[in-house]
Amino acid sequence: MGFSGNLCRIRSERGLSQEELGNMIGVTKSTISQWELGKAYPRRKRILQLLDIFDVDESILIRSDMIKGDENKIDGECIQNIRKIPFYNGVRASSGCGSINDDEPFELIHIRDLPAKGNWENLLCVTVSGDSMEPVLRDGSLVVIDTSITNIVDGGIYVFRQDDLLRVKVFKYNKGKIIIVSYNPSYSDEVYLYDEINCLNIIGKVMYFTTKLD
Repeated sequence: MGFSGNLCRIRSERGLSQEELGNMIGVTKSTISQWELGKAYPRRKRILQLLDIFDVDESILIRSDMIKGDENKIDGECIQNIRKIPFYNGVRASSGCGSINDDEPFELIHIRDLPAKGNWENLLCVTVSGDSMEPVLRDGSLVVIDTSITNIVDGGIYVFRQDDLLRVKVFKYNKGKIIIVSYNPSYSDEVYLYDEINCLNIIGKVMYFTTKLD
């Protein structure tokens, strides 16, 4: 039994309905249902709220009873090479609009080859839309974002919100300016002064990506 089953069991033991628990932490009954069905996973702050309400250790809520001998493998692969993180399938970064927040619907997917140790609760995954980042990031590619890294590092790839658009670009410094660069040479560079950078809401730094092949 993993998180979904533990949540359902502990909630029932406390005599709480899905609606009552949702009201206590500020989410809908549907969200609690999605968590208990294993179709979605809460953000870190929701986990902490649940621990406070249930008054249990984190290991009690999220532990998984795995078959002995298989505790280090998922589908035959070592578990330290695989991480399950939120995937916002309905959110497109580059030319699509959308938002990433606690109530945005998502599913959990396994991502291989992430660092063996890290702040996994800060990672999320979205889909790249459009051709501005080709050939590195093709339309339909997945990018893993670390939302704890919002400071701009020269040459880093970031996902950011600008007006109603969620975009993914390379950020570079040049003589007191920030230059936003597309890999596709058909797209012109965008130049911002430091005092203009506030209009760009940095979601996080791209730490990993998979490129879609035809």
